[in-house]
Amino acid sequence: MTEGTENTGASAPVHAFVMPSRHIECGIRIGADSIDDVVRELRHIASEIQRHNGFSGISGGVSSNHWAIVAHRVNMSVDHDEYFRQIDEWIAAEESQRSA
Repeated sequence: MTEGTENTGASAPVHAFVMPSRHIECGIRIGADSIDDVVRELRHIASEIQRHNGFSGISGGVSSNHWAIVAHRVNMSVDHDEYFRQIDEWIAAEESQRSA
């Protein structure tokens, strides 16, 4: 165990439901030397997503000022109404768990 950390033995809360997801989701993680590099990478990613109607991959590297990991997925079974139905269900489960 490193200094400044403590293991209390507590575990993370168990949830009955996984947080609902939208029809299209994109997760982005960027590492950079400056805000300008972050903005430049975000613009590049937005351009790639628009150009290819989705994009997953890794860019940058040791010789650049930034890197990015992008994951894109489409869930064909979820539309706008289904997403909000799942949100209502998730909120109800969270409230039920809190009151238990």
